Amino acid sequence: MKLNCSGKTWRQLAPALLLVLGACSGDTGPPGPAGPAGPPAPPPTTDAADAAEINAEITNVQIASPPVVQFTLSDGNDWPVTGLDAGAISFKIAKLVPGTDGNASAWQSYINQIENPGVGPGTESELQATTENGTAGTLVDNNDGSYSYTFFLDVSNVMDPVPISYVATLTHRVGFEIRGLVPVRNPVYDFRPSDDATSGILTRDIANLTSCNGCHENLSA
Repeated sequence: MKLNCSGKTWRQLAPALLLVLGACSGDTGPPGPAGPAGPPAPPPTTDAADAAEINAEITNVQIASPPVVQFTLSDGNDWPVTGLDAGAISFKIAKLVPGTDGNASAWQSYINQIENPGVGPGTESELQATTENGTAGTLVDNNDGSYSYTFFLDVSNVMDPVPISYVATLTHRVGFEIRGLVPVRNPVYDFRPSDDATSGILTRDIANLTSCNGCHENLSA
């Protein structure tokens, strides 16, 4: 488009052009107020293979066949520990069967195996509690030190090697052990599935967990 700068048209445009040019000059105004502070930076993380110390805590367990365990890992600086390999962790779950006829209550594992003894007189096969390795179920690393594990085992339908009934009103205990890394104080979590209660429930400790971990470092029994 070609601007006609002669005659009446120019005289009509000149005031407008002067106004525009004048608007581009003048003093700079004062700075505006500072914006709100941004969210704090997340803490640095430590890879599980590089951690000099790992502190573990089970924060919640839900049983909706199969059980789902929520837990956290942190190092000695309270930094989140990430990158846990599923093969390095194994889980256990048991119910507390109340004692009868003067007998004490006892933990009954949902995960068992038949231990076959060596050849010899006076020996026989025995039922033995065991664990489920993290590669059997589904381990989810949230990359912030928190994890979830969904059991492969469905506690509502345990038939092998022996049938174990699921009773939601009994106290249950879930625990795990981490091996192949630095020593870990492996945790346990007692709760009643019927109402998710974690206190005021029947429980049984033959030995204090801290004492066990202090001697064995990795709780395996």
